[in-house]
Amino acid sequence: MSIACARMTAAVAILFAAMLSNAGANHDTPTQPSIIRFPAGAAFEVPQGWSWSKLETMNGNSVELSYDATAPKDKPENNPNRVTVNLVDTPSEGSWTRIDINRSQVLPNGVAVQWKSGVRWNIHSSFLGWATAGSKTIRVLTLDRLKAQFNTDVLQAAFLKIAESLREVPSTNALFHPYGRFAVNRDFTNWRAKSIENFYISFRCAICGNADVNLAIFPTDVINHFPSLDAAFTSNTNDVVNNGIKLGQASRAELGTGEIRWTEQPGSTWPFSGVVQRDGRMFFMELTGKIPNSVSMDTMRADYLDIARTVRPWDGR
Repeated sequence: MSIACARMTAAVAILFAAMLSNAGANHDTPTQPSIIRFPAGAAFEVPQGWSWSKLETMNGNSVELSYDATAPKDKPENNPNRVTVNLVDTPSEGSWTRIDINRSQVLPNGVAVQWKSGVRWNIHSSFLGWATAGSKTIRVLTLDRLKAQFNTDVLQAAFLKIAESLREVPSTNALFHPYGRFAVNRDFTNWRAKSIENFYISFRCAICGNADVNLAIFPTDVINHFPSLDAAFTSNTNDVVNNGIKLGQASRAELGTGEIRWTEQPGSTWPFSGVVQRDGRMFFMELTGKIPNSVSMDTMRADYLDIARTVRPWDGR
């Protein structure tokens, strides 16, 4: 990582940390279940007691789920009860050296399921399940060392819970945040969808060369419950100033069923910072990084507003 990139990463972390610290006791952890919606046309609930990570909806449709009760605090990625769920064309079994469990059934919701557990290729213990809703099939998979560390009962119960909530949905070019319950389109000429993290969706500038220019979008209610757009906008501008950035011109624009208010700080590492309001919810939009001289502020502004027009609440369906 370059020095400039490292500084930018640290700066973004400082901004988010400041926002979260300002939230204080007002921050409410969402109690609704996280919902994974793959753009290619399938959706399901994350089982209670499980967490999601590594959600890939840009170049594929997959997500990792891990069982909270057995996640090591220092290295959660070493959780023995961890599965990858991905959308597949058809079930594919691979080679089984030994099969301990081999079951199939049709659930009350009409989803057809089949799952196996045992040893594959004589080198891995594995749990493998498929669930089909309509024309969409997901695969739930874990591979372990020959002597399994995972708990088959835990994985089997989670697989069935996933299948019970599985449904086919229309394919779309949108990205859906699992518990933030918002969506944003992903097809923009100058921007590439980058990541979906705990509370935000981000894009990386595709015309900025080696410059680390990113746009992060996240609901204001992960920070605080602001009573109005004015209050959220004021908080946002305060955070920019508190991070050593001289506040620039303030603007506003209508966005169909909502509006956006933002400030511009040309030449800084926070060239655009704003709040979108739509359908009763608000979303911060932070464009960070040093924009290269080859890219104009007019181009960035047009892209910033184009993306803002697609940000909207999502009801989980």
